[in-house]
Amino acid sequence: MMKSACIELETFADYLWGDISEQEIEDMEKHLSECDECRRLFAIANTVLKEEDSFDLEPLSEKKAQSVWQQIKGKIGTLYQWVRELPAQIAEYPWFNVFEPADAFTGVRSKKTPPAEQFIDYIRFVRDINELQAEIYVSKTGDASACMKIRVLKQGQQAKNVRLTLKKDGEKDISFPLRDNAPYVAFEDLIFGRYELLITQYRKEGKQSDSFKFKINGSGISEDE
Repeated sequence: MMKSACIELETFADYLWGDISEQEIEDMEKHLSECDECRRLFAIANTVLKEEDSFDLEPLSEKKAQSVWQQIKGKIGTLYQWVRELPAQIAEYPWFNVFEPADAFTGVRSKKTPPAEQFIDYIRFVRDINELQAEIYVSKTGDASACMKIRVLKQGQQAKNVRLTLKKDGEKDISFPLRDNAPYVAFEDLIFGRYELLITQYRKEGKQSDSFKFKINGSGISEDE
């Protein structure tokens, strides 16, 4: 019920319902005393439960527990957790060649196995934006940094006349066009924090834009709907 770093979302409800052991309570409260992000999520979960008159601290049915869980998820937005795999495992996915060159990792494409492959933490998800579809691939590049690569499709083909702009409070906007000879736009050396991604397509009838805000941290990416 607990992750090595932060608290699983289900554990917040278990704690409030008294459905965890004394040791888990001790571990959780110790972690909450040290982690601002988990304290924020716990406060949201606690508020959601208190808002529902029908909720109590008695064990809930599976159906009722699922209902509470969906409400908590709705309050905190979409979460994408880091996936940890070896380079050779990632190379098996069809989308790998889009975001990484064939020789991205020594030995992945050759018959020789690297002496010591390093695990890679990454996140890949797809977001529909009006008539477009943004495929987003993020990989950790350090303890508190990441690289984000984005391709934009329309009916399965690369979209035309698209510009991607990344915004971060207190910093200059970073903006690139999606070029015909490049499969994606890359934003390098992103320090963990809050961002806003703006995707703009220029059409004959005018430009159409959509954006979403998100936060990157050690647990993954949380997206505010």
